[in-house]
Amino acid sequence: MPSVKQKRVQLVGIKEEREALQKSLGEISYLTLGEVAEIPGSELLFLQEATVPVLQEAELIKALESLPCAFTITDPPEGSSRFGRRRRPEDDVPMPHGLDRVKARLMEQTGEKVKALQAEADGEIAEIMAKFTKEAEETYWKHATAGKQAIDQKAQGLADTAAMESRKQVLSFKQELMEKTFALALERLSDLSEEKYLRLLVNSAVKASQSGQERLIFSMRDRGHYGKRVTIAANEALEAMGREGKLTMSEEIRPIRGGVILTDGLVDANCSIEALIEAHRRELVIPVAEALFE
Repeated sequence: MPSVKQKRVQLVGIKEEREALQKSLGEISYLTLGEVAEIPGSELLFLQEATVPVLQEAELIKALESLPCAFTITDPPEGSSRFGRRRRPEDDVPMPHGLDRVKARLMEQTGEKVKALQAEADGEIAEIMAKFTKEAEETYWKHATAGKQAIDQKAQGLADTAAMESRKQVLSFKQELMEKTFALALERLSDLSEEKYLRLLVNSAVKASQSGQERLIFSMRDRGHYGKRVTIAANEALEAMGREGKLTMSEEIRPIRGGVILTDGLVDANCSIEALIEAHRRELVIPVAEALFE
């Protein structure tokens, strides 16, 4: 009795969903699973070999189109057995079915990771700003209470001109206090715990990187203590998002309090803590003033 002719099946799936995909494939009784192989140059995808009887080809296509994988069905190479043979590079063919589903799923996973990194960085900044605003508010009321009686006694004997000068002094004092508030924020960022500060540096590098090949510039203090760890962790985060992760640590040192500066040789992306505070300064002036002086 002649043997049933087999078709060769190649499937490409996402590594994180490999276990669920293989379980679904295992439930297709007429599908004979073969070896699983790595795809050269890809850390996110894997290749699954299988064979299927010709009579079930249409049924298999319908089943596979409901799964998160790309696939192709071809005649097996001459000389292969029912269970196939070891895959060779010249056997690879394009995957015409299901590529959009695989791409869409990868983009969804990447988007989730990017949002998580952004939410973590924003949360840390919000926590720091809340702490230093409260401390600045307490400092203000301490000084304001101590000086209020002296200001009131002096104001009683002042003419209109003297009263105007007093208001100027108050405004000057408030401006000085706001400057001290932002200086305190800068100091708090510099004094973060090692774990939080390392995470802040990594998140800043990942968010600011455009090509994945920039050089990272640190302060003299941070380069020796954090430089190598930040470079490695930032590259791993970029690669996890499907981006190129080839950041390197520059030999150059900049006179900054902390943070990191990315450069491609032409353009710098300044993520120093001074630049971080300055970038948020305009949007924070009103809420900080309200917290201090209302």
